[in-house]
Amino acid sequence: MPILPRAQLVPRFSSLRVKLLVGFTIVFSIVSAGTYYWIYTLTIDRISRQVKDNLQAAAIGAAQMINAEELLTLYREGTRNQVGFSDDPRYHRQLAWLDQIHQTLPQVWMFTFVQGNQPDTRRVGPAMGPAEIIYLVDVWARYDPSKSAKFLEPAVGTPAHLQALAGAVTFRDLHQDQWGTWITVYSPIRNRKQEVVAVLGADIEANYILDIQRKIRYRFGIIFLLSYAFLSLLIYFITGILVHPLIQLRSSLQQVSQGNYNLDLSNITCQQFEDEITHLARIFESMTHCIYVREVLLQEVQAERDRLFHHTTDLLAIFDQDFHFQQINRSWMDTLGYDLQDLVGKSLITLIHPENLEEMKAIQQELQQGIEKHNFESRWRSQSGNYHWLVWSLMPVLQENKYYGFARDITNVKQIEEKLIRNTFYDTLTGLPNRSYFMNRLGISLKKNKADSKHSFAVLFIDIDQFKTINDSMGHTTGDQLLVQIAVRLQTCINSKDVLARMGGDEFAILVDGIKTRADATLIAERVQSVLSRPLRIRGQEFFISASIGIAINGCHENYQSYENLSDLIRDADMAMYQAKSAGRARYAVFDHNMQRDFLNRLNLENQLRHALQGSELRLYYQPIISLQTGKLYGFETLVRWQHPERGLISPAEFIPIAEATGLIIPLGLWIVRSACYQLRQWQIANIAPPDLSVSVNVSGVQFTQLELIDQIQSILEETELSPSTLHIEVTESTIVENMDVAIAQLEHLRELGIQVAIDDFGTGHSSLARLQSLPIDILKIDYSFVNKMQESQRNQEFVKAIINLAHFLGLKVVAEGIETVDQQQRLEAMGCEYGQGYLFAKPSDANTVYHYLHAIGQGNAPNPPYAFYL
Repeated sequence: MPILPRAQLVPRFSSLRVKLLVGFTIVFSIVSAGTYYWIYTLTIDRISRQVKDNLQAAAIGAAQMINAEELLTLYREGTRNQVGFSDDPRYHRQLAWLDQIHQTLPQVWMFTFVQGNQPDTRRVGPAMGPAEIIYLVDVWARYDPSKSAKFLEPAVGTPAHLQALAGAVTFRDLHQDQWGTWITVYSPIRNRKQEVVAVLGADIEANYILDIQRKIRYRFGIIFLLSYAFLSLLIYFITGILVHPLIQLRSSLQQVSQGNYNLDLSNITCQQFEDEITHLARIFESMTHCIYVREVLLQEVQAERDRLFHHTTDLLAIFDQDFHFQQINRSWMDTLGYDLQDLVGKSLITLIHPENLEEMKAIQQELQQGIEKHNFESRWRSQSGNYHWLVWSLMPVLQENKYYGFARDITNVKQIEEKLIRNTFYDTLTGLPNRSYFMNRLGISLKKNKADSKHSFAVLFIDIDQFKTINDSMGHTTGDQLLVQIAVRLQTCINSKDVLARMGGDEFAILVDGIKTRADATLIAERVQSVLSRPLRIRGQEFFISASIGIAINGCHENYQSYENLSDLIRDADMAMYQAKSAGRARYAVFDHNMQRDFLNRLNLENQLRHALQGSELRLYYQPIISLQTGKLYGFETLVRWQHPERGLISPAEFIPIAEATGLIIPLGLWIVRSACYQLRQWQIANIAPPDLSVSVNVSGVQFTQLELIDQIQSILEETELSPSTLHIEVTESTIVENMDVAIAQLEHLRELGIQVAIDDFGTGHSSLARLQSLPIDILKIDYSFVNKMQESQRNQEFVKAIINLAHFLGLKVVAEGIETVDQQQRLEAMGCEYGQGYLFAKPSDANTVYHYLHAIGQGNAPNPPYAFYL
C-alpha cells in the first residue's frame, strides 16, 4: 500500500472554516446588535425619564416656595413700562427667585402666569376669551429678552395651561413654538387658603436631551465596534483550531475512497481534541476492515442471489438507465414466452399495452428521481401477442444506473376481479351504474369541490311514485320491464359528463357535474318529469308514472352549502325527495336548511338510544351457522335488537346508522362483544355448548378503526375467561377497503390474539382480489344478495362458485348468508361451501330460546334433518 503523504497545512480560508466564520459572525452580529440596541434604548429611556422627573420635581418644588399673595398683587397692580417689564420691586423679587432656581438647574427656564379673564382683573387690552392667560414673570428676561414673554402679556392658553389652573400638575412633552421645541411642566401656585391663584411653568429645551442621546449613541457605537473586532478575531482562531484536524482527516479519507483500506491515522492529532480525534481515527481503521469482510460476504450473497434470481416463480428483470432489458430470469419464458435473446437491448415500452403507456412513462420519471414504485398493475404483451396483467415493483439503483423489477402474473385474478366489479358497480337489470359506482363518482366530485370551491355539482334523488303498487299488482316481471324502460328514458335527460345510477328498487340518482346555478339542476329535474309523463307500454298495456325528485346542491353558488362528506349530501337529497313526495308527488324539491327541522325525530331517537345504552332495553339475538356438509351447528352470529318501551322491537337497520353517526357505536359495540362472550361462557359453564362452538360479532367500521379496540377485546376475553379461538370478529368488506393499511394492522393484532376474522358481505365492496391474498383473515362470508340471485341465471351461479374457489385457493373457509330455500342450500353444498346461515335454518332468536335448543342437542333431541328447526 502506498505511504500516505504528510497532512497538508490548513488553508487559511478553507470552505469549512469560512462557513464556520461566516456563521459565527452572523449569529454574533445579530445577538450583539440586539443586545446593544436593547441596552442603548434602555439607557436613553432611563436618562430621558430621569431628566423629565427632575424637571417635574423642580416645577412642583418651586411652585410651593413662591409667595402667592405677592404674585397675585403684582398681577393686579403692576404697571407696564416701555420694554414690557414692570419696574415694580415685587416683580424683581419674583424674577430673582426664578433666576435662583435657574442657577441651580441651568437647563431649566421658569415663568409664571395667571388666568386672564378673572372678574377683578385689570384689563390691559381686549379680552381674548376664557382661554386667555397673562404672563407675569419670565426668567428669560434676565438672559435673552427676545425670547421672554412680556410682563402682563396676554396669550391663548393650551389645554395644559388650563389644566394647571384647575389645580393639576400637567406634563407637556415636546411642543414647539416660535423659539424652539420644549418640554414643559405646569404646577399650580396656591395661596394660604390652598386656592390656585397662578401657575409656574418649567421649560427645558428638547435639544438638551437630544445632546445627551447623541453622546450615549457615540459611546455605544465605539464599544460595539471594538467588541465586534475582538470577537471576530477570537472566532477566527477558534475555527482554525476546529478545522485543522478535520482537514487532515479528509486527506486520509480520500485515500480510502481510492481503495486504500490499510491506513495509519495516528498522525491525525490535535492537542485540544486529542482524545476525540484519536477515537475517530480508530473507528475509521475498524471500518476499513469491515469493508473488506463485507466484500467477501457480498460475493457470497451475489452467488446466492443469482441462484434465487433464476429459480423464483416471479418475473425478475434488470433494466439499464434507458429502461432497456439487461437480464431476465427463466420465469419470463414460462409466463410470456420470452428468453434473454428476445428482450436484451429492447425497451420495456415496446411490451406495454397502449392504454398503460402514459402511466408507465410517468413511473419512469419518478424512478429516475430515485422513487421506488410498488404494486402497480399494467398489461404486457406476450410472445403470442396476448396481453397479461402483471403487478410490478420497480426499484432504482441510481449509483449503478440500473433498475430492478419484480412482477407477478395476476391475469386470472384480474379476470375474476373484472367480473366482480361488473356485478359490484353495475345494476344487472338496467345496466346502469349502481349505488357503489355512484358514490365513488360522487366522492370524486366532492374532492374537486374541495380543491376548487368554484366547482359545483348537484345530486338528484329520483323515486318512482306508486311503483310498489304496480309491482305488487302486475308482478315483478312487469315491474322489472318498467324499470328498464324508465332507465332508458332517464338516460336521454343527461349529458355525457353526468352520471345516472340505479340506487336500488325504484330509486335512481343523477349526478350533475359542473353546474353554475340552481337552474342547471332544476332543468334536469324538469326533463325527467317531462320524459316520465309520457305513457309506457308493456305487453300492450299502458302505464302512466311520475317521479318525486329531491335535489341537493353542493357549491358556493346562491348561498348553497359546501358539503364535507358524501353521507350528508345523500341525506339532504333524500330528505328533499321525501319533501317532494309528501307535497303531492310528481314534483321536485331543492333542499334548504328549513328541511332540517325534520331531523328532530332522528335526534329524539338518538337521545332515546343513549338512554337505552344506560338501561336494559338492548337485546342480543343469535342466528345459527350450520355446516352444509354435516348439518351440525358450527356457531352463532350475534345480532343486536332494541326493545323500545313504546315502539317495541326496533331493527338495527334503524338505529345502527344513528349510532355510527353519533359515535355511540363505540360503547354499543363493546357492550355487544362483552355480552356475547359472557353468554357463550355461560353456555360452556352449563355444559350445553359443544367444545368448538363459536360466536361471531359484527364490528362496525367506526369501531374497527379505534386503536384501543384490540386491548378492549383482550380485556373482555380475560374478564369472561373465554378462549379467543371461540370468538369470531366479522368486518365488512367496505370497512377494509376504506383504509387498507389500518385494517391489515388491526386484523393482524386480532390473529395474534387467536381470534378468527371473517370478511362480511363479501362482493358488495370494491376490494382488489390481488390484495385479498395479503389480508390476515380466516373466513369469507358471501353476501345474501349473491345467494338470492343464483337461481336467476347460470352466470350468477358461476360467479358465486368463482368466489368460493378463490376463497379455497387462499385457504379460507366460506359462509353463505341469506339461505332461504333448500335449493340454494344444495347448490352451495355442491359448490363446496362449508357453512351457511339464513331463514332456511333459523331466524335470529334470544339467548333463552338458544339455551333450550343447545340443551336439546345435548340430550340428543336435535331436529332431523338438522336444518329444519325454527328457533
